[in-house]
Amino acid sequence: MDTRTFEDRRAATDYLAAHLPEQVSAVYGSPAKAAATLIDAFEQLAISAAPGGESRRAVIPSLRWVIRDEDLGLFDSLSKVMQAAATGAAVLVPSGSPALAAMPPIIEMMAQLIKIALAIRAKGAILDEAELGVLMTLRGHPDGLSAPQLREKLPADVPFDSDASLETVLHRLEKYPTRSGDVSLVWRSAAALWHTRNVYTCYRYKLRYYR
Repeated sequence: MDTRTFEDRRAATDYLAAHLPEQVSAVYGSPAKAAATLIDAFEQLAISAAPGGESRRAVIPSLRWVIRDEDLGLFDSLSKVMQAAATGAAVLVPSGSPALAAMPPIIEMMAQLIKIALAIRAKGAILDEAELGVLMTLRGHPDGLSAPQLREKLPADVPFDSDASLETVLHRLEKYPTRSGDVSLVWRSAAALWHTRNVYTCYRYKLRYYR
């Protein structure tokens, strides 16, 4: 797995902008705006010894930005899921760059999915395309869906061969394993309808959630 470490925020932002899929960039209006919005997700605090050796008991804090190949793979998966959700919603703006002509609620839903995926990544786990597809579909149906209903509404490129296989993914999302412990991304009501949780993120520090 290749890892790229940047000591300069601008260099890290430029690299991210150059490697974001068009669908992800379109959520924010342009690659530059997308990268500027998302770059904090890759920020890390680096501590190094001060000149003079350990006897001085001093450290120098600095920031760095770490972008791994698997992070870029996550954006590719997000792009595929969002493309399926926004079929027919992409247009060309006068500059010739792609932009979404979807309604604001759809844009917000996509932006929230990106935040959830990056928050889980910060906790040491990467959501795959099937898991992202399930979350995207459920977020588009706030009243909830049963497993059979959800299976019917999933994007064509996120197939499940049975309700049982879909339920396996739903139960995984219900208690999603990360290095910081399980995180609940979905919940099932007494009526057996599945819902996403409202997730609020702070990339560098914590992820908290509630129904």
